[in-house]
Amino acid sequence: MVEPEERLTLADLLKEFYLYLRMQNQTESGMKTSRWHLERFFKYLQCKGISRSYQLTPEILRDYQLGMVLGETTRGKRYSPTTVNRYMSSVKSFVKFLKKRDQLSLGPEDGITYARSGRRLPRGILSAEEMVRLIEMPDIRKILGYRDRTIMEVLYSTAIRRNECRFLKVSDVDFSERTLRVSGKGQKERYVPVGRIALKFLEGYVSHVRPLLVKGISEEHLFLSVKGRYLSVNVMGEFIAKYAKLAGISKRVTPHTFRHTCATLMLRNEADIRHIQELLGHESLETTQIYTHVTLTDLRRVLAKYHPRERA
Repeated sequence: MVEPEERLTLADLLKEFYLYLRMQNQTESGMKTSRWHLERFFKYLQCKGISRSYQLTPEILRDYQLGMVLGETTRGKRYSPTTVNRYMSSVKSFVKFLKKRDQLSLGPEDGITYARSGRRLPRGILSAEEMVRLIEMPDIRKILGYRDRTIMEVLYSTAIRRNECRFLKVSDVDFSERTLRVSGKGQKERYVPVGRIALKFLEGYVSHVRPLLVKGISEEHLFLSVKGRYLSVNVMGEFIAKYAKLAGISKRVTPHTFRHTCATLMLRNEADIRHIQELLGHESLETTQIYTHVTLTDLRRVLAKYHPRERA
């Protein structure tokens, strides 16, 4: 261990931590989340007069977590267990980094325990008819319209996440095998099949549309902006919300809606849940089983509406 007087301040170490995250290929949205979470933690440390790593103790970490559990948001609401866990996960990552830098002797589990949290049911799931209406909204005679249609076809066909789609590269598409190579959470790689219609649009996009978006710069990413760069974090959400409104869909529709809807509709059509787990890239089957609760909710509605004993 480094002697206390030789250690850097926590503020200095935080800068090093952000550089470390960059080197680990942390996404820009992940970086933004880490900064947001750790900014709150550092405000707490400042109030406690803590500026050096040797001042951190399990008690300090526990007190901070307890403050979140018992505290309220700016809107006067309690933090959900899921939110507390997310904040503490960022703190825990920083603590692990301090240990790795030999700046702290705490064990990674000391002072931080994750709260049990009930998983929320996915909201805003679309019907198959609504999804078709949404996907067919872009004007594919226009460059961006064709790009947007292709993105939505890929999202719906593969159920990949927004950032997994944003960071796809041309080399990740295998037209002969009809697959995409996807870099998921934690940089874990997986291969997902691409449906017939989505593949058709991908072929047209790569052959005829993407070359028109390339601005003479070296860009490996598959989906490009009008400036020839990979899509910024908000672009997909903005054009999807626009098309949803034009399609007359009142539900809140986001890039993740395609993932939720794909998984739910496949389950309704009797797909094996373990196959859906593989498609979604879930490590745990428990995570995928949230979609079975959605279909059970559907069954309860059907029961209440059509069962003779319920209608009596």
